[in-house]
Amino acid sequence: MLGLDDDQRRSALAHELAHLARRDPEWHLVTGVLAAVLFFQPLNRVGRRALRELAEHQCDDWAVRRTGSPLGLVRCLMEVAVLMGADQSLTREVPAMAESRSPLVRRVERLLLAAPRPGAPRRGV
Repeated sequence: MLGLDDDQRRSALAHELAHLARRDPEWHLVTGVLAAVLFFQPLNRVGRRALRELAEHQCDDWAVRRTGSPLGLVRCLMEVAVLMGADQSLTREVPAMAESRSPLVRRVERLLLAAPRPGAPRRGV
């Protein structure tokens, strides 16, 4: 699978399984149809984008809980972004990833901020 190591593959698989468990493909279809039918309301597209980003964040969290490896998922996201950047035919949104607040950057920041730091004391109850 691409050039991913075992930890990255486990993270990617857990993330994609989370999408299936949440039934995201069905929801994306429903919101896409609604946005197309109600094209005259531009906020539908804004809401659809926000729901997609929230779904990605929730699936990221689910994958990290299952694998215990936020860094594995971060490295996987970065590897996929590099691969997508190498082949411009895969997406038209690759340049947006270079922006400081792109969805990819927000996902990576969330994962890194939530990752436990080595040697950091854990809080007890």
